[in-house]
Amino acid sequence: MKYIMPEYYGEFRCLDKNCPDSCCKGWQISIDAETLKKYSNLEGPFANRLKNSVDWENGCFCQYQGSCVMLNEQGLCDIYTEAGPSMLCGTCRDYPRHREEYEGVVELSLSLSCAEAARIILEHTGPLFQRSRALRPQSGVSGARAYTGQGISYGRSAGLSGWR
Repeated sequence: MKYIMPEYYGEFRCLDKNCPDSCCKGWQISIDAETLKKYSNLEGPFANRLKNSVDWENGCFCQYQGSCVMLNEQGLCDIYTEAGPSMLCGTCRDYPRHREEYEGVVELSLSLSCAEAARIILEHTGPLFQRSRALRPQSGVSGARAYTGQGISYGRSAGLSGWR
């Protein structure tokens, strides 16, 4: 498998409560099957709240006034603050990182719908792409984040030629 990503991909860090917007507002947050199973097996007071915050039929978080019900008044995720990052679903763990796979090539990118990712992308002045021929996921990390910063060679002069 070959991987290609923008040079700035590894620069992204969530602004959390300092973000001028929120990725927890204005869209339905899908929950992957593995995380739904994990949530269904939880026990305790927070587990009860979490289970009541999931639309189990549609596999997503419930909404309140256009926001995920787990978004607290400080603009932070109660799942993250109460249970830790390992309890986040794939959507929340990876966003705004995006992974697209086709014909033996994986493209990793950032979404312009995130204010901090948009700032990074629009202010970037260096080469656009980094390339690698064989990346291995980091141990204990899943999704698009597992490939950040590993074995990457800069493709300034080569552009996209030769990676296929």
